[in-house]
Amino acid sequence: MRANKTLFVLLTDEPLALKGILRNGSCVAQAVKRHASDSDFKALTKLACSLASHDAAKRMRRAVIEADAKTLQVEFHNGETFRVHKGALAGLDASPLSRVSLSKWGYDFTVFQASGRKVRVPWDAVRHLCDPDYEHSPERAPVEPKPRVAANIRALRKARGISSYELARRTGIARPNIARIENARTSPSLTTLEKIAKALGVPVAGLFE
Repeated sequence: MRANKTLFVLLTDEPLALKGILRNGSCVAQAVKRHASDSDFKALTKLACSLASHDAAKRMRRAVIEADAKTLQVEFHNGETFRVHKGALAGLDASPLSRVSLSKWGYDFTVFQASGRKVRVPWDAVRHLCDPDYEHSPERAPVEPKPRVAANIRALRKARGISSYELARRTGIARPNIARIENARTSPSLTTLEKIAKALGVPVAGLFE
Protein backbone atom coordinates (compact mmCIF):
# COMPACT_ATOMS: atom_id res chain seq x y z
CA MET A 1 0.00 0.00 0.00
CA ARG A 2 1.27 3.44 -0.85
CA ALA A 3 2.14 5.88 1.88
CA ASN A 4 -0.13 8.87 2.42
CA LYS A 5 0.57 12.31 1.08
CA THR A 6 0.80 14.32 4.29
CA LEU A 7 0.36 18.06 4.68
CA PHE A 8 1.51 19.62 7.92
CA VAL A 9 -0.52 22.77 8.56
CA LEU A 10 0.51 25.25 11.25
CA LEU A 11 -2.02 27.87 12.37
CA THR A 12 -0.86 30.56 14.80
CA ASP A 13 -1.78 34.10 15.83
CA GLU A 14 0.96 35.19 13.39
CA PRO A 15 0.26 35.30 9.63
CA LEU A 16 -0.91 31.87 8.53
CA ALA A 17 1.92 29.56 7.53
CA LEU A 18 1.71 26.41 5.47
CA LYS A 19 4.35 23.79 4.92
CA GLY A 20 3.58 20.93 2.56
CA ILE A 21 5.37 17.61 2.64
CA LEU A 22 4.15 15.67 -0.37
CA ARG A 23 4.12 11.92 -0.41
CA ASN A 24 2.31 9.24 -2.41
CA GLY A 25 -1.41 8.59 -2.17
CA SER A 26 -4.31 10.61 -0.88
CA CYS A 27 -4.24 13.91 0.96
CA VAL A 28 -4.22 13.85 4.76
CA ALA A 29 -3.92 16.96 6.91
CA GLN A 30 -2.21 17.04 10.27
CA ALA A 31 -2.18 20.24 12.23
CA VAL A 32 -1.11 22.08 15.33
CA LYS A 33 -3.46 24.93 16.26
CA ARG A 34 -2.44 27.87 18.39
CA HIS A 35 -5.08 30.54 18.97
CA ALA A 36 -6.82 29.75 15.66
CA SER A 37 -10.53 29.27 15.07
CA ASP A 38 -11.94 26.01 13.74
CA SER A 39 -13.20 27.79 10.62
CA ASP A 40 -9.72 29.18 9.83
CA PHE A 41 -8.20 25.77 10.40
CA LYS A 42 -10.70 24.03 8.09
CA ALA A 43 -10.30 26.69 5.39
CA LEU A 44 -6.53 26.43 5.32
CA THR A 45 -6.61 22.65 5.41
CA LYS A 46 -8.96 22.65 2.39
CA LEU A 47 -6.61 25.06 0.57
CA ALA A 48 -3.60 22.90 1.43
CA CYS A 49 -5.23 19.79 0.00
CA SER A 50 -6.23 21.68 -3.15
CA LEU A 51 -2.67 22.93 -3.66
CA ALA A 52 -1.27 19.45 -3.08
CA SER A 53 -3.63 17.96 -5.65
CA HIS A 54 -2.62 20.57 -8.25
CA ASP A 55 1.08 20.03 -7.51
CA ALA A 56 0.71 16.25 -7.84
CA ALA A 57 -0.23 16.73 -11.50
CA LYS A 58 3.15 18.41 -12.07
CA ARG A 59 5.45 16.16 -10.05
CA MET A 60 6.60 12.84 -11.46
CA ARG A 61 6.97 9.83 -9.17
CA ARG A 62 9.03 7.72 -11.54
CA ALA A 63 10.31 7.50 -15.10
CA VAL A 64 11.55 4.19 -16.50
CA ILE A 65 12.79 2.94 -19.86
CA GLU A 66 10.77 0.11 -21.38
CA ALA A 67 12.33 -3.06 -22.79
CA ASP A 68 12.48 -1.66 -26.34
CA ALA A 69 14.94 1.04 -25.17
CA LYS A 70 12.87 3.54 -27.19
CA THR A 71 9.92 4.29 -24.92
CA LEU A 72 9.67 5.96 -21.51
CA GLN A 73 6.92 5.23 -19.01
CA VAL A 74 6.27 8.22 -16.77
CA GLU A 75 4.08 8.20 -13.65
CA PHE A 76 2.89 11.36 -11.88
CA HIS A 77 2.11 11.71 -8.18
CA ASN A 78 -1.62 11.95 -8.94
CA GLY A 79 -1.48 8.40 -10.32
CA GLU A 80 -1.58 9.25 -14.04
CA THR A 81 0.83 7.29 -16.25
CA PHE A 82 1.97 8.19 -19.76
CA ARG A 83 4.20 6.57 -22.41
CA VAL A 84 6.59 8.79 -24.37
CA HIS A 85 8.49 7.58 -27.44
CA LYS A 86 11.99 9.02 -27.80
CA GLY A 87 11.15 10.10 -31.35
CA ALA A 88 8.77 12.69 -29.90
CA LEU A 89 11.49 14.29 -27.75
CA ALA A 90 13.63 16.99 -29.30
CA GLY A 91 17.39 16.66 -29.05
CA LEU A 92 17.70 12.85 -29.06
CA ASP A 93 19.49 10.84 -31.74
CA ALA A 94 18.79 7.34 -33.11
CA SER A 95 20.75 5.46 -30.42
CA PRO A 96 18.94 3.46 -27.67
CA LEU A 97 17.97 5.00 -24.36
CA SER A 98 20.35 3.84 -21.64
CA ARG A 99 19.12 5.33 -18.37
CA VAL A 100 16.90 8.02 -16.89
CA SER A 101 17.43 10.15 -13.79
CA LEU A 102 14.51 11.81 -11.99
CA SER A 103 15.21 15.14 -10.29
CA LYS A 104 14.89 15.47 -6.50
CA TRP A 105 11.44 17.08 -6.55
CA GLY A 106 10.17 15.28 -9.64
CA TYR A 107 9.46 18.29 -11.82
CA ASP A 108 11.80 17.02 -14.53
CA PHE A 109 14.05 14.12 -15.48
CA THR A 110 17.15 13.63 -17.62
CA VAL A 111 17.27 10.86 -20.20
CA PHE A 112 20.61 9.44 -21.34
CA GLN A 113 21.40 7.61 -24.59
CA ALA A 114 23.99 4.98 -25.49
CA SER A 115 25.69 7.59 -27.68
CA GLY A 116 26.36 9.73 -24.62
CA ARG A 117 23.74 12.33 -25.47
CA LYS A 118 21.43 13.49 -22.69
CA VAL A 119 18.29 15.63 -22.65
CA ARG A 120 16.36 17.20 -19.78
CA VAL A 121 12.59 16.66 -19.98
CA PRO A 122 10.31 18.86 -17.79
CA TRP A 123 6.91 17.73 -16.53
CA ASP A 124 4.98 19.99 -18.92
CA ALA A 125 6.73 18.46 -21.94
CA VAL A 126 5.32 15.06 -20.96
CA ARG A 127 1.81 16.45 -20.54
CA HIS A 128 2.12 18.45 -23.75
CA LEU A 129 2.86 15.26 -25.67
CA CYS A 130 0.55 12.82 -23.88
CA ASP A 131 -2.28 14.52 -21.97
CA PRO A 132 -5.19 15.72 -24.17
CA ASP A 133 -6.66 17.57 -21.19
CA TYR A 134 -3.52 19.67 -20.69
CA GLU A 135 -4.14 23.30 -21.70
CA HIS A 136 -1.13 23.23 -24.04
CA SER A 137 -1.92 19.80 -25.49
CA PRO A 138 -0.77 18.82 -29.01
CA GLU A 139 -4.32 19.35 -30.24
CA ARG A 140 -3.42 23.03 -30.07
CA ALA A 141 0.33 22.70 -30.63
CA PRO A 142 1.38 20.89 -33.82
CA VAL A 143 4.20 18.35 -33.84
CA GLU A 144 7.23 19.59 -35.78
CA PRO A 145 7.17 17.84 -39.17
CA LYS A 146 10.01 15.34 -39.66
CA PRO A 147 10.92 13.79 -43.03
CA ARG A 148 11.29 10.40 -41.33
CA VAL A 149 7.72 10.49 -40.00
CA ALA A 150 6.37 11.60 -43.37
CA ALA A 151 8.32 8.85 -45.17
CA ASN A 152 7.16 6.24 -42.68
CA ILE A 153 3.49 7.14 -43.17
CA ARG A 154 3.83 6.96 -46.94
CA ALA A 155 5.77 3.64 -46.80
CA LEU A 156 3.30 2.04 -44.38
CA ARG A 157 0.34 3.14 -46.48
CA LYS A 158 1.83 1.72 -49.69
CA ALA A 159 2.95 -1.51 -47.97
CA ARG A 160 -0.68 -2.11 -46.99
CA GLY A 161 -1.97 -1.32 -50.46
CA ILE A 162 -3.97 1.67 -49.19
CA SER A 163 -4.47 4.66 -51.45
CA SER A 164 -4.29 8.20 -50.12
CA TYR A 165 -8.03 8.46 -50.82
CA GLU A 166 -8.70 5.40 -48.65
CA LEU A 167 -6.46 6.68 -45.86
CA ALA A 168 -8.36 9.96 -45.99
CA ARG A 169 -11.65 8.07 -45.69
CA ARG A 170 -10.44 5.97 -42.74
CA THR A 171 -9.04 8.92 -40.81
CA GLY A 172 -11.50 11.65 -41.73
CA ILE A 173 -8.58 13.80 -42.87
CA ALA A 174 -8.91 15.56 -46.24
CA ARG A 175 -6.85 13.85 -48.96
CA PRO A 176 -4.84 17.03 -49.82
CA ASN A 177 -3.82 17.18 -46.14
CA ILE A 178 -2.73 13.53 -46.28
CA ALA A 179 -0.48 14.44 -49.21
CA ARG A 180 0.96 17.42 -47.34
CA ILE A 181 1.68 15.25 -44.28
CA GLU A 182 3.40 12.58 -46.40
CA ASN A 183 5.58 15.25 -48.01
CA ALA A 184 6.44 16.92 -44.66
CA ARG A 185 4.86 20.17 -45.78
CA THR A 186 2.58 20.53 -42.77
CA SER A 187 2.73 20.02 -39.01
CA PRO A 188 0.23 17.35 -37.90
CA SER A 189 -0.97 17.34 -34.32
CA LEU A 190 -0.46 14.27 -32.18
CA THR A 191 -4.20 13.64 -32.46
CA THR A 192 -3.86 13.54 -36.27
CA LEU A 193 -0.92 11.14 -36.02
CA GLU A 194 -2.97 8.91 -33.72
CA LYS A 195 -5.75 8.72 -36.35
CA ILE A 196 -3.25 7.85 -39.08
CA ALA A 197 -1.50 5.25 -36.93
CA LYS A 198 -4.83 3.59 -36.09
CA ALA A 199 -5.83 3.49 -39.76
CA LEU A 200 -2.50 1.89 -40.65
CA GLY A 201 -2.65 -0.59 -37.79
CA VAL A 202 0.47 0.56 -35.98
CA PRO A 203 1.17 2.34 -32.67
CA VAL A 204 1.96 6.05 -32.86
CA ALA A 205 5.54 5.24 -31.88
CA GLY A 206 5.80 3.21 -35.09
CA LEU A 207 5.52 6.40 -37.14
CA PHE A 208 8.71 7.74 -35.54
CA GLU A 209 10.88 4.64 -36.00
